[in-house]
Amino acid sequence: MLGRGRRLPRCDLLKSGSYDYNGRGIDDIEPVPAILPGTTFTPLFTSMAIRQYLYDRERYGFGGSVDYRLSDTSNLYVHTLFSQFNDDGDRYEWVINDNGGVPGTAVPSFDTEIRNPHFQVASLSVGANHALGLTVINWQLAASRAAMHNPIGGGESHTLFAYTGSTSNCQYDAAATTNPYLPQFTTDCFAEAYNPASFQLFQIQDSAHGLTAQVNLEGTASVARSYSIGSHCQRLREWVLYSERSQVR
Repeated sequence: MLGRGRRLPRCDLLKSGSYDYNGRGIDDIEPVPAILPGTTFTPLFTSMAIRQYLYDRERYGFGGSVDYRLSDTSNLYVHTLFSQFNDDGDRYEWVINDNGGVPGTAVPSFDTEIRNPHFQVASLSVGANHALGLTVINWQLAASRAAMHNPIGGGESHTLFAYTGSTSNCQYDAAATTNPYLPQFTTDCFAEAYNPASFQLFQIQDSAHGLTAQVNLEGTASVARSYSIGSHCQRLREWVLYSERSQVR
């Protein structure tokens, strides 16, 4: 993140910006635990998802403000903000299942996922403060917009592949499992799941379209005047407020 400010005789300037990119990959396993029937605490894993994530995330934004002194008793300001987050990436998932006895009908599965939800936030406000003798006037106009591109299903598009076989020889290997956090399965599980010839395209779910957005408009103004009654000083203030919101889906 970078920021810079400058002070002029009648004006203060401040600006900032940032950029970040995340292109890392993650290997992840998500086993499903159970208790072996007829036992109290003997663990059993009925299935396990093997996932690979490839991130392509990009974030950037900027902000700025200008404060201008009209006179010794009045000032004008402009403040702005913009932020963009592209939460892109890919995910590959293989699921293997324990069949108890082999062969069984709990066949493996495979699917891919493309993630591309894009988030955006922007705002702008303009206002001023004026001190005119015993009267103080404040006003502000503001607009903001928040949007999400590709909102369907959280921006996740799936491609599903169906296993062409009707049975599987995959089993949970309790004897080889020495760490309960790293359950082991027989080699048949991976030979079946990692064989592209055993799968065919089943379904495509496309979420890479659409927009949901919200725009907010706001205006405020106030007038305050100081007065005194005898030795007591008071201030009388009046407010005007306007606010509007619209949504697009």
